[in-house]
Amino acid sequence: MLCGGFAESATTRVDFSLNGISVEGMRALEAYSRTRRLDSFNCDAYLASLPCNIDDAVILIEIGLEETAHHLVASCLRLLLSELPGILQNPAAMKFFCSSEARERLAAVGHASFMLYYFLSQVAMEENMVSHITVMLLERLGECVEETWQKALSLRQLRCMLLKRKNFKDAQLCFEAAAEAGHVYSVAGVARAKYKQGQQYSAYLLINSLFSKHKTVGWMFQERSLYGMAGQKLKDVNTAAEFDPTLSFPYKYRALVEVEEKRIKEAVSEIDKIVGFKFLPECLELRAWLSIALEDYEGAMRDIRALLTLEPDYLLFKGRVDDIGSLAVIHQMLDNEPTKSLLWFRQSLLLLRWNSQKAAMRSLQMARNNSCSEHERLVYEGWIFYDTGNSKEALSMAEKSIAIQRSGCKLLYEGTSHQAYASPSRVSPCVLFKNQRKAAYDEMTQLIEKARYKASAYEKRSEYCAREMAQNDLNMATRLDPLRTYPYRYRAAVLMDDQKYIEAVEELTRAISFRPDLHMLHLRAAFYESMMDFESAVRDCEAALCLEPTHLDTIDLCR
Repeated sequence: MLCGGFAESATTRVDFSLNGISVEGMRALEAYSRTRRLDSFNCDAYLASLPCNIDDAVILIEIGLEETAHHLVASCLRLLLSELPGILQNPAAMKFFCSSEARERLAAVGHASFMLYYFLSQVAMEENMVSHITVMLLERLGECVEETWQKALSLRQLRCMLLKRKNFKDAQLCFEAAAEAGHVYSVAGVARAKYKQGQQYSAYLLINSLFSKHKTVGWMFQERSLYGMAGQKLKDVNTAAEFDPTLSFPYKYRALVEVEEKRIKEAVSEIDKIVGFKFLPECLELRAWLSIALEDYEGAMRDIRALLTLEPDYLLFKGRVDDIGSLAVIHQMLDNEPTKSLLWFRQSLLLLRWNSQKAAMRSLQMARNNSCSEHERLVYEGWIFYDTGNSKEALSMAEKSIAIQRSGCKLLYEGTSHQAYASPSRVSPCVLFKNQRKAAYDEMTQLIEKARYKASAYEKRSEYCAREMAQNDLNMATRLDPLRTYPYRYRAAVLMDDQKYIEAVEELTRAISFRPDLHMLHLRAAFYESMMDFESAVRDCEAALCLEPTHLDTIDLCR
């Protein structure tokens, strides 16, 4: 306009006062016309506020990469990552992550990191371990390696993928390299790769060698059972379950042994044990088939509906009864009302109780996506933040929801009361029996007799009896549900009181092995400190601070 054939080019003064462009905007335009850059203006921050959907992000991230606009690229990445795993199926989005050139461009603006690609590859592996997208993301992960631990983690992901793709020779080489570097679990990978190549005895000897070199743990027995003879196999399976009752393979193996002996009811009973504290799709499928063999078609349908709640795309051909029944009922209701957010929310509560975090989070996201109002959406987002450990953000969402409409609290109450209904033992009798321990104990005893899900009832009853009886109740709770952490903490505290320091640490270690909780890590660190094992104490403190960087007690202990 100013330099071409327009009328303005022939004038000495051009009036821009009526065109809606600010003085700052004109200065930016003038600077850009000369330098092709806007370093002195905060355009990056403004552009970063523009992306509001995936299409925007896909378009604007390209501009951000070309202009090395750090904030814009970060904003687009945030949007893309928030849509995982669905975004893995978006070719336009994946080109920003999967090629070496794209990784280098992301690195140029400070956003290509080992943790980014570890996160992406982990999500991709959970969706489809052998897909082309997974392979490319793992290749990019290897390119981001800077430290030794990152190399070990990258190799682990790669060799697991190779094993799944039946590339056994290459997988074996990767596992062997990692094992030589001191990664003990990779020895099991070498054994698996050898077994898949027909070297069963060699695999058995390799796993057997671990017992003389390392502290014995449950997974070693489980792994050795895969390569042993029938009698030794069952013995190893039983020992593995004794060391670690949270392993699922021993229950499934024993169930199949019962089936071979035509003892179907006993096989169902074995699967009931694992379903009693952990929902696993393959266990629900197996129990459904066993129910069909017993002509219990109602039970089979119940398990299939619960299975489809966990894995909506599960293909069959490739315990708590009342909770599974509840899942089945909710699944059926969602068939009729797929957009009812409260049903999705209640489904998530049931799934959380059974340690099915991934399925529960999916249900929460569906509840949020189907929200019929702003305050309802904020409530569900608050739950998502809370369940992912972001308590400050959860509180912020709750406050915003209350500010919009106080009845949002009612929705929270409905969800919480449903959870209590699903598990009456979660309602503490101390509300009713503040100073009447005997009455509270008797009330819990009656509940234990009636309840099908007894683990939490035993745990709660332990609060109202003497130490020895409390120990017995908590031991029973662990047998019924090995994933409950309170019994481990209580037993550890008792052992510490008795000055049995090593046993106390071992008790906590059992729980930490399947749930590295902030408070258990902090407690074990304190135990180590009292044992003068400061190196282990600091290690546990640092691990705890990864979970909650601002936890003051842990920071003080670490110092």
